[in-house]
Amino acid sequence: MSTHSRPRAQPLRSSERVEATRLPAQLRQARLSESAPAEAWWHRERERVVAGDFLPEVGEMYRQSVSFAKFDREFRQFWQLPVDFAFAEE
Repeated sequence: MSTHSRPRAQPLRSSERVEATRLPAQLRQARLSESAPAEAWWHRERERVVAGDFLPEVGEMYRQSVSFAKFDREFRQFWQLPVDFAFAEE
C-alpha cells in the first residue's frame, strides 16, 4: 500500500467518500506501525556515533567538521558526548 495520496480532479461519489475517509486512516496506521519513538532512534544512533559506526566517507566528514568550533559544540551537545570524545582516525 502506498503511503501517499493525491487529490482527485472530480468530486467523489458517496461510495467513494467512505473509502476516501477510510484510506487516510489506513495510511496513518501503516506509518505508525512502521515507526519508532524518536527517543529510541536517538539512543540507537548515539551508540553508532560513540562507536564511530559510519561509512568511511561520513566518518571523515565528521572528523573534518568537528574542527569547526560551532559544529563541534552543537554535535557534542546533541549527542551528549563527553568533552574528551574524539573520533578514531582512519
